[in-house]
Amino acid sequence: AHLEAIKQEFDHKWKESVEEDWRSRHAHLLERRERLAALEAQAALSTDEEWERITIIDELTPESDLLPLLHALLEKNPGHVSALFRRGKLLLQQDDEAGIADLEAVMQVDEDAILAGCEAAWRFYREREPEKAEQYSKRWQERSDYLDKIQAELSTLPPDANLAAAELAEETVAAIRKLLQEHGKHIRSVYLLRRILKADSKVHD
Repeated sequence: AHLEAIKQEFDHKWKESVEEDWRSRHAHLLERRERLAALEAQAALSTDEEWERITIIDELTPESDLLPLLHALLEKNPGHVSALFRRGKLLLQQDDEAGIADLEAVMQVDEDAILAGCEAAWRFYREREPEKAEQYSKRWQERSDYLDKIQAELSTLPPDANLAAAELAEETVAAIRKLLQEHGKHIRSVYLLRRILKADSKVHD
């Protein structure tokens, strides 16, 4: 007998729970459309603006063919790693092995792209060439193990940690000094050091 009232109560609570997210999403999409219109109204765009335009188009209309836009951007700026990576993934999704070269170019200059790049390459070769897929799987695992090792070392500070001079820019030191003056009344001394990790001496904290 109370089914309709219960349904209405659940509907009302559900609408309340999603209304704020809907409103925020609507405002965000409106802002993105306005920004896209502003970019497309310009006579010429910088490389950063062209990339921003591509990302907005991808967000608003995911079904759009971005390859012509990416080709055009990369003709003018062949080293744009974000565009290279996006083009590489799109080419692989279209069964075009040329995308591997794009991913490799990015992974050579940006180690943070290795996991995602190897995963995309592994998916492409998984059914086509299992041996190549295995190579990318191994490369992915090696990078993942390396990052785990770095993170494990960063999570502790043993007594034998290798410390060295911080070598911070003067403006950074000035900003830290200002923060301490404003909020560090209970702090007597401050030591600025950098920690050189044993797992990789090129990484310091």
